[in-house]
Amino acid sequence: GYVVLEIFYILTIGICLVLSRAMHLTRGQKAVLVGAAVMPNSAFIGIPLISALLGSEAGALYGAAGIMAYNILFFTYVQHLFDPEAKVSIKAFLYFSGSMENDFFKTDFTGEAYYVKQGDTWVSLLGPSITGNTTTPLALMIAGGMLARSDLKKLVTNPMVWLITALRCVVFPLGFLAALYFLPLDRTLCMAILILASCPAGSLTAVLAKQYDTEGELASQAVAHSTLSILISVPLVLSLGSTLLGI
Repeated sequence: GYVVLEIFYILTIGICLVLSRAMHLTRGQKAVLVGAAVMPNSAFIGIPLISALLGSEAGALYGAAGIMAYNILFFTYVQHLFDPEAKVSIKAFLYFSGSMENDFFKTDFTGEAYYVKQGDTWVSLLGPSITGNTTTPLALMIAGGMLARSDLKKLVTNPMVWLITALRCVVFPLGFLAALYFLPLDRTLCMAILILASCPAGSLTAVLAKQYDTEGELASQAVAHSTLSILISVPLVLSLGSTLLGI
């Protein structure tokens, strides 16, 4: 699953780079386009969806593969797009912080265990099962906060926001589905990959944009807009995927 996702992500990055060149986007706009359109919210929405539709074991297995594929590309190439001088962090492959501006909060690579720092040690904040149940509401809270700080008029009139949502929620998931239909892979694995591909833009794109002061408003709007859009796109894409993949 990890290898297939990584290949798909690299191909979609190529598509976004071609679009950014054709549209003459700035460096910041290109970074947001790649980060938001290519990188899905694998942890907060992907894992709960896989667990709900395919079972908790599938959620843990395929969700971890999805997060690994996300982290390796996000904390190398995507971070480089936002800041060409940023250093690659090996720790980022295993941990992604709730706030990228401090070292007082973190989760493990599955996104299901949270820790806070007390002195020089990390102390578990919530158990895995309790924390796992909060992931989807937390994602919606993050999107709601971003939406509240956004200009609602720009949210519905900005063509870049619509382009990112169209790519993230419709074009790329359907492209993944078309490829998976012809690949000789386990159908459950294919469905898990499709679920991850159907997720909205990951909120870390907005965090990174804010941290580097690079198109932060556009990134926040793209994350919020795509998260709201999955209320329509995910049922349609997954219904089509279930029919074609026989799941």
